[in-house]
Amino acid sequence: MGTGGKTRYHRGRHSGQAIKRNIRCTVFIYERAETGSVVDATLATFIEQEQKESLAAVETLQRQINTNGLAVVGSEATREALKRGQADMLILAKEFYKGEQKEELAKLAVRHGIKIETVSGSHILNQYGGVGCLLRYLLPEHYT
Repeated sequence: MGTGGKTRYHRGRHSGQAIKRNIRCTVFIYERAETGSVVDATLATFIEQEQKESLAAVETLQRQINTNGLAVVGSEATREALKRGQADMLILAKEFYKGEQKEELAKLAVRHGIKIETVSGSHILNQYGGVGCLLRYLLPEHYT
């Protein structure tokens, strides 16, 4: 929702455009549908959208790694990027089971206000050890 959880409505000829920007998806239901089926359809759409966003984050991570861009993968490189506040997003595979390490990475991300994306079933992310970060900036030693 646009601004800190509040939806703004504008009067005039642009009001429809302002509302459309805040709509993420549409769920089609029958006029006399039961509440349970409406909730089920909404949840299914929400889950599907979340999965798409998670996989898009992994695709961005892979693209950045392949072009020596703004990303790191693996536990140690991710930890260092989080400690420096260099990370923009922590991407964790649900299958990443390194208990204390997973908790440490999540705490570092929260401490620095870094977004956390949890991804399920991504073979690409699992090939990178199940963890990586999209970065805000490169360190000077990485400039070419």
